[in-house]
Amino acid sequence: MAEIMKRGMMCLKENPERYNGEVVICMDCTPCIRFVDFMVPFLEAKGLKRISTLNYMQAHFIAVFYEILNKFAPKKSFGHLTLSSNKFINCWTIGFSNRKLRLLLDFVPPYEQSQAINQTLCWYRKNGQTNKNHKKTVELK
Repeated sequence: MAEIMKRGMMCLKENPERYNGEVVICMDCTPCIRFVDFMVPFLEAKGLKRISTLNYMQAHFIAVFYEILNKFAPKKSFGHLTLSSNKFINCWTIGFSNRKLRLLLDFVPPYEQSQAINQTLCWYRKNGQTNKNHKKTVELK
């Protein structure tokens, strides 16, 4: 992302009339993937596993129930997914096109998406916060 920002600043400096007002999403060529599928390797890296006991409609109706319950008894619905969270996890996909980066800034990402994910997972396995560290942080506050 720093490289994209650097290239964007250089283009803006060289030709402000052309680049002023442009909006660029600083992403590489990411294929669309469901959020829940994207998160599975990160869960597995921490020794957690995905538990799938509900289909989408069941999860949706439970989220609707807790959304309504939240209006009347917020303490009872605490700790449950909101309707928008449920939709985000189960319905949305993550992915951006790098076409604008290539055409406007003449930028090609230095890493393939699979490389970036593997490097991130390696770092996360090694440095990610564990439950033990999290509890220590909470106790220190």
